[in-house]
Order: sequence, then C-alpha cells, then structure tokens
Amino acid sequence: MLILRLKAVAGTIILASSALPFAQQPKRQSNRAFLSAKLEAITNHMESFTDFRQSHSADSGEYVIVGSFYDAAVVAGEYLYSSITLVRVYELLSCEADRSRARPVIKEQFAYNARQLEPKIKLIDMGLKATKDGRGLSYYEPSMATAGASLRRDIQELKSFFESINL
Repeated sequence: MLILRLKAVAGTIILASSALPFAQQPKRQSNRAFLSAKLEAITNHMESFTDFRQSHSADSGEYVIVGSFYDAAVVAGEYLYSSITLVRVYELLSCEADRSRARPVIKEQFAYNARQLEPKIKLIDMGLKATKDGRGLSYYEPSMATAGASLRRDIQELKSFFESINL
C-alpha cells in the first residue's frame, strides 16, 4: 500500500492507495478465455454424463435422457474447440487489413454454430420435461436433472456469445 502525505492549509491529508484503482470496473473476459472456460464446463458435463451412463442400465429412460444430454455436450464441445482455434488464428493476425478480411468469415462461422446449437437446447429441454409415471427426471435422478439444466445454461450462453461476438 502506498501512503502519501500532503500538506494542506488546515493540516495533513493522508491518501492511501492500493494496487487496485479506486473505481475499478470489472475487466471484460477475452473471447478466448470465455470459450476456454465454456469448453472446460462442457467437458465436465460430458464426464458426469459418462459416469452416470456407466453405472446405470441402458434400458432405463433416464439412461436415454442423459445420453441425449451427453450428445448435446459433445456437439457443443466440438463447436467450442473449433471456435477457440478461429479466435487464436484471428489473434495472430497483426495487420488490421487481414483482420478486417477474416472478421466476417469468423462471424459467419459463429452464426452457423449458434444456429446448430438451437436444436441441442431444444433436445435438452425435452429431456428435462420428459416424465415417467407422471414424474420428471428431477424426481428419479435429481443430480442429472441439475446437470442437464446447467448444460442447457452453458449452451445457451455459448449460443448468445456466438450471436454477438465482438472481434
């Protein structure tokens, strides 16, 4: 901490400063950092769904629903991985003219990714709403219902990111 003593007319004024600016605004997460964090979250979902499926019977409805969650996560992961590569290539372009030419191509790919994620969100919704004996997944497998809802949020956030990326 830095302490400054200033002489004033009526006495001494002490100003204290730390390493953080006084009115620091939260830093906006970089595109690559956002995508990397989402890839990690999606990968964790895939592991949870795989663990569940390995320990449950393949003929149960829950197994099928969790399998559809896994499939949605795999697709999202594939789009994430390719998107991270596109962002990395864009970051390597040092010339603004090259970036200007690459920007619409990358945005077009991200718009395509967003459109492809929409059916996956609907598939997850169907799984979360499915019932057996009048009860949903949250009754039979609450942890998988929670994981499915979390996956849905992650994919929705990813879709929104793809639709509004700022390069």
